[in-house]
Amino acid sequence: MPSSTAVVSGNLDASAPVGTTYSAPSTFYDQNGALQVLDCDYVMTTDGWEFTVSYAGDVLFSDQLHADEFDAAGDYIDPEDVVLPQLDLGGGVLFGPVTISQVGLTSLPAPSTISQTFNGSPAMPGGIELQFDASGKLVTPASLSLLGLTDSGAVLNPLDIDISGSTQLAADFGVSNGKIDGNGASQVVGYEISDEGVIFLKYDNGELSAKYRIAMASVQSPDKLNTLPGNIYTQSNASGVVVMGYAGNGGFGTILSGALEDSNVDIAEELTSMIEAQRNYTANSKVFQTGSELMEVLVNLKR
Repeated sequence: MPSSTAVVSGNLDASAPVGTTYSAPSTFYDQNGALQVLDCDYVMTTDGWEFTVSYAGDVLFSDQLHADEFDAAGDYIDPEDVVLPQLDLGGGVLFGPVTISQVGLTSLPAPSTISQTFNGSPAMPGGIELQFDASGKLVTPASLSLLGLTDSGAVLNPLDIDISGSTQLAADFGVSNGKIDGNGASQVVGYEISDEGVIFLKYDNGELSAKYRIAMASVQSPDKLNTLPGNIYTQSNASGVVVMGYAGNGGFGTILSGALEDSNVDIAEELTSMIEAQRNYTANSKVFQTGSELMEVLVNLKR
């Protein structure tokens, strides 16, 4: 864990002549958990003490501790935290961001004594110890947890690695059954709908991902629905209340994806009815024709 806070306390000699320098080197942990040293120098100027932080001779930060920032009792009255951004110290060493708090800082006519403490912890040396029993079965730990990190804009989420199946036997080293979840970017190439109405997106790597579910509606008297153009039906006073649900529940049936509904017309019956209608029309036509001919004969007889 890198250092993120520092606490400065102690006394700066208020009677020290201009040009007096007091050095208080401090150790901190960089982003790799390695111990580093910062040079913290306090130099008396005509305006008071000047606080400078440097690394390997390069000044990182400087702040003026003016004499009027200490009260009559010598206590520092401007204890605002100083926030340093992340700094590249070179050679792969990154420092910060870190918050410096000047707590208990005084300036009295007495010897200078400064204590500056950085938090943080070192990198774990030697990795993690695994303990096995007499039969070579892993005892602890059962899993390893890795913190998330960001590298060049790519975000790696925290990982939990299950190593409970590890063994230590008199055999060659090998890793088996290594599996990890997640997958790379993949294009959507289609979709599928289940019997329950769940819509799955199909990716080109063969994966299916459930995204939506089709809702269904039912009424007590479907034949009483109002008919609208475009094969649309709406609720009417006689149809009953619309009840919503999903396929496979409450008598809503199932959904058959990709199927074309057949016509509910009986072709044989309709052909028979058509032939009967044609015959009736022909017979009625003959009756009218015969009646017309009879009327014409009667008219001729009268003449």
